[in-house]
Amino acid sequence: MYIAYIDESGDIGLVNSPTRYFVLACVLVHDSEWLNTLNQLIELRRYLRNTYGINTRTELKANDFVRGHGAWMDWA
Repeated sequence: MYIAYIDESGDIGLVNSPTRYFVLACVLVHDSEWLNTLNQLIELRRYLRNTYGINTRTELKANDFVRGHGAWMDWA
């Protein structure tokens, strides 16, 4: 069995769209690798906290990263 996380960003509108992009992404993990993958994600969030001061529970958004807002604004 596989576990999938699917997310979108942007707007698919072609006329008067508030963004210039639309992105659809999927992360697919086999259930036998889920615990290892989760542990690696936890390590990544701890690294971001220790290195950049980003709270481990804060949602990280690509749009905020590009614009230097949200969790990224203190170090961008």
